Amino acid sequence: MLLSSAKQRQRLGYFRKLLNISEELYRELLSQFGVETSKDLTSQQIEELTSQLRNNAQVQGLYRAKPSFLKYKYNNLAERQGMASPAQLRKIEVMWKNVSRQKNDKDRESALQTMIKKITGKDHIKFLTPIDVRKIIKTFENM
Repeated sequence: MLLSSAKQRQRLGYFRKLLNISEELYRELLSQFGVETSKDLTSQQIEELTSQLRNNAQVQGLYRAKPSFLKYKYNNLAERQGMASPAQLRKIEVMWKNVSRQKNDKDRESALQTMIKKITGKDHIKFLTPIDVRKIIKTFENM
């Protein structure tokens, strides 16, 4: 039985505050798990309670989950021999966001594809090799 971590308790506290849950209601929620404080919750119990509060916050329009897939963008391209790594592709996108003048993601992505084509002759970011990545990074650094 693994007890909850400080990070889990902090996340629970965030949703409690976001939902403006009173002390009385909070104690009632904890009592459903047979505990008096969040420190006594197991890791699984606190995840369950946090999930309930997160869902309530989403329903009320107080919380919108960030897409976690962004952190893993391009990971499906990881096992390609002789091609740019997912981390390199993400780095190109971040650098482009910093140097480009486009105001929205759609225009920025389109402009990035145009730059990639101009610099490397490749039609899409997923076709880049490590050599192409170096060329693009050098170009972006000089912008």
